[in-house]
Amino acid sequence: MNNLSNQQKGSLMAFIGVLFITPDSLLIRLSNIDTWGMLFYRGAIPFLVVLVGLLLFYKKNFLKALFKIGYPGIFYVISFSICNITFIISIQNTNVANTLLMVALAPMLSAILGAIFLKEKPDNKTWVAIIITFIACVYIFYDSLSLGNFYGDLFGLITSFGLACNANIARYAKSTDLVPAAVIGKSCVAIFAFFFVKDFALVGNDLLYIPYLF
Repeated sequence: MNNLSNQQKGSLMAFIGVLFITPDSLLIRLSNIDTWGMLFYRGAIPFLVVLVGLLLFYKKNFLKALFKIGYPGIFYVISFSICNITFIISIQNTNVANTLLMVALAPMLSAILGAIFLKEKPDNKTWVAIIITFIACVYIFYDSLSLGNFYGDLFGLITSFGLACNANIARYAKSTDLVPAAVIGKSCVAIFAFFFVKDFALVGNDLLYIPYLF
């Protein structure tokens, strides 16, 4: 890893992220938990696990790190919470492939937001990939009108925009540890979902799926 440039490290981490999010999406569809129950567990369990990790890491400086997130951290909490919620709603209301392709729009939206707010101009290869993905997503939206998947695809698009915002905020505040902001975001997701959950019971293979859904 030390021999890689920052660009190569970023690309590698993005590739690893894709490998994790793909089976995650399939397990969501295989589970028996309803939308709000899924959101609650996807918020509450990571919140507790990462919170313990941060307490062990920062110890007495935990509150200092929490308040140090500043305005970028507040915006990160908002966008992080929203895209966590819309991702689950999208997965459960359209095809997994549709949701993931909508999420694939995030780099395009990130590039546009980065060009506007961070003055980072994408290279030609990036623009080619953006155009191809955009055409594919337009086709999916057109197809969804007849299949009745438009609702899920729309939330997939919102998820994509939220991820793009997250990426640009993280890039803007790269010297700030935003992990505490992500923890707050997960707690917000759990609290929001809690009021809509009808049944917290885990049945069938849900106990096997839950540990891999975060």
